[in-house]
Amino acid sequence: MGKCRKSEQERLRNLSISELQALVRRREDRLRQQRASSSTPGAQPASSRDLTIGSAFTGWAAEAQALKQLQAPCVHEFGCDKLTASHRFCTANFHYKKWFSNVFEDFKGAVSAEIFCAGFPCQPYSQDGRREGGHDSRSNVLIPVLEYIRTRRPRTCVLEN
Repeated sequence: MGKCRKSEQERLRNLSISELQALVRRREDRLRQQRASSSTPGAQPASSRDLTIGSAFTGWAAEAQALKQLQAPCVHEFGCDKLTASHRFCTANFHYKKWFSNVFEDFKGAVSAEIFCAGFPCQPYSQDGRREGGHDSRSNVLIPVLEYIRTRRPRTCVLEN
């Protein structure tokens, strides 16, 4: 058991997203405590609740791949990407309860998730783009993401540009 814990902790320390790292670590501690309390004779096994995750501009589902590598139990509540190739890849490799293809229209129906990730387009902000920030028409995709965060209040948000 000691080796298993060390291995899990090393994987958590190697994550580059610190909030996701802390959330998964807390989840593992909670599961260990439940297992320890259920080891008494006659006790029922502890039930665990999976993390819920949702994403906008899902792309190649980096967050889903990270949680899979960590062997963290999770439910993919929703993904959202307009690219057909992204949709095909994500649904072939992960089970999403709901898939949205338009962040402006159908994304409004996205349910609340504990972890919310969004990798919005970088062109409005990058040196290779126009560097017009909020004045670039491509930056308006951030509005539904911020509205989701404001109304659904996920425990952890990871915004990657």
